[in-house]
Order: sequence, then C-alpha cells, then structure tokens
Amino acid sequence: MAPIIATVPDADCAAQINAALLTYCRGVDRLDEEALLAAFHPGAMLEGYAAKSYPVERFAPFAMTSLAATYAATQHRISNVAIEQHGDRARVESYVVAYHVTEPPERRLITFCGRYVDDFERIGGRWLIRTRRLRKDWDAVQVLEGSMSDQFVAGARDRSDAVYQPL
Repeated sequence: MAPIIATVPDADCAAQINAALLTYCRGVDRLDEEALLAAFHPGAMLEGYAAKSYPVERFAPFAMTSLAATYAATQHRISNVAIEQHGDRARVESYVVAYHVTEPPERRLITFCGRYVDDFERIGGRWLIRTRRLRKDWDAVQVLEGSMSDQFVAGARDRSDAVYQPL
C-alpha cells in the first residue's frame, strides 16, 4: 500500500476546514453547543468518544452537560492539520491536545493527546465535517497544586467570555 501524502487543497477548502476545526474547539471549550454544531453537517457521525458512535445532534448536548458537570475548564488545541482533498470531499487528520481540569477540592489535569480523522464534505459551498473518528495516542493525569487565579481575569465557559463581545 502506498503511503498517504497530504495534498495541497484549494485555498477555500483549507480555509473553511481550518475554520470548522477551530469553531469546534471554541464550542467545546466555551460550552457553546451552537458553535460545536456549526462545524458539522446535519446528521454527521462522531465515533470513538467513550468507544461509541453518536450523531452530532445527540453528541453536542451530551458533551455540553458532561463537560460542564465534570470540569472547571477545558482547552482543545489543534495542530498538524493534513488535508487530502478529492473534489468535494476531503480526509483531514488533525492532532489534538485536550486539557481538562477537574473541579476542587483535588484539582487534576487530564491531558489527552490524539487525532481527529475527519471526513469533510463540501455541500452548498460549505466545507463541514461529515464523519469524525477520534483516536487516542496517549493521555496523562496529574494533580495540580497552587494557582495564579487571582492574578488574571478568568475566562468564562459561556457567551459572557471576552471572545463573544462585540468588536
């Protein structure tokens, strides 16, 4: 089998795919279900979350509730985005590092390192995720001690966050 080499997608494809990936991360980290859903075509499937498959319309409310109840904060970071475009479809591999901080009394940092293997499709001129497969490469858990919280303005996990304020 020949190795898969990322192709050079057209500029519109690359820009829209990157925007969708970042919109997903914002949605997850700000607990913004509307933003999370905006990265996907209706009916899109997500596989590999808790070893199950979900349509995005079922995954989004579950993720919002679960993340809000379990973690004081999350950050999802995307890198190494490789796009293999084939007309109106694209296979996209993105590395993800996701940090999850648990609520006190024992604050723990859970670090997840893995990849999103996404099938994007252009429908009506919009590149959005049709299928997402999450794959874990490694993870770690550590106890957090101390805090600099009083030295900085805290971010919010809703639409009161600074990113949502008008320009």
